[in-house]
Amino acid sequence: MNPAQIGGIFSIQVAATLLAQPIGGYLSDRLGRRPVILTGLALVGIPLPLMVTAHALPVLALLSVVLGLGEAAVMPSVIALGTELSDAENYGSTLGMLDAMDNVGKALGPIFAGLLLGVFNYVTSFGILAGMLIGVAVVFGTAVRGLD
Repeated sequence: MNPAQIGGIFSIQVAATLLAQPIGGYLSDRLGRRPVILTGLALVGIPLPLMVTAHALPVLALLSVVLGLGEAAVMPSVIALGTELSDAENYGSTLGMLDAMDNVGKALGPIFAGLLLGVFNYVTSFGILAGMLIGVAVVFGTAVRGLD
């Protein structure tokens, strides 16, 4: 793939996230935080290993949309959950911490992925990342109850 096609795939993912975040927040309000977060984690985890093996541009675009929809489900739900679990006088601190953790993930994620790629191939590395997401979903799903 050429750089313009790769950039297009990233743009599709960002656009899907941007457009679907209000819907993700709405669903979180109606269905509960836990089921929407779990669905979002699955929607992020499933496309990761598939993206490395897909070679057709339309397939990659579709997987990018699914990834974007997963992000759109998780982020508003986590933010809402964070404020619900904190005291009203700590909303600013809670949201600041959530944003800081998001930024740490954005900074460390590529570094960690690069380390994996230094040891494994793309398929294995992205499989490990997907497995980690599924692991987070399992821990979250069992540890956080009463939110659906």
